[in-house]
Amino acid sequence: MLNLTGTRITGSGLVHLRGMQQLWSLILRDAPVEDAGAEHLARLESLRGLSLDHTLIGDRGVARLALMRSLEELSLEGTTVSDESVPRLCSMQWLALLSLRRTRVSFAGMQQLHAALPTWRVFPNYLPDGVPGGVWG
Repeated sequence: MLNLTGTRITGSGLVHLRGMQQLWSLILRDAPVEDAGAEHLARLESLRGLSLDHTLIGDRGVARLALMRSLEELSLEGTTVSDESVPRLCSMQWLALLSLRRTRVSFAGMQQLHAALPTWRVFPNYLPDGVPGGVWG
């Protein structure tokens, strides 16, 4: 596990993680990682848990993250991810946990996610803080 919470690593700085092929969990909470950084993250083939809480990741980044078949848990709390990402998130059949608290995903978008993937543990916008979940709860 690598915790880079609150560091100044940007998306372009993530290129330096490319040799960490055994990395299974990465926490980038409160780092200025933007959509372009998702390209570097997608190359981490053994990554199972990824926290991008309160980063600059948005819908364009999710499009790239949706190709990461090793991911089991994805946290996007406090990002600009919106309903535009719902179809891509629904395609990630391999995810077990998804946190979307304080995002722009609407109630209707959350209903769509729950209908498409009823076995997921999805933490939507309307749950209060402090709800336990996955490796970050």
